[in-house]
Amino acid sequence: MTQITYERHYDKHVLVCAGHTQYSPGSDILCSAVSILCYCAKAYFEKAYAEGAVTDLKVALDKGFFALSFECEENSYALEVLKAVIEGFDILSEQFPDHISLDA
Repeated sequence: MTQITYERHYDKHVLVCAGHTQYSPGSDILCSAVSILCYCAKAYFEKAYAEGAVTDLKVALDKGFFALSFECEENSYALEVLKAVIEGFDILSEQFPDHISLDA
């Protein structure tokens, strides 16, 4: 099962995605869907960091694990992107609750 958590501590945002969905080992399209959301978040937030839209960026990506943490102002567009990524995870977790859990 893939477990996804999001926490906010004042201006710090932390998103963690751990585990494999085990939907179809060997050709797991559900795990691929989770992965593409992680890769998109990584790409966007690295660009946002380079442009100064977010600060204190930390990203970890490995097989079955993704972690993202950053800080930004309350009105930052980066929060809208984060909401979109979390919404994607929410859609997947609602459709596949035996394979994905979301705590956000």
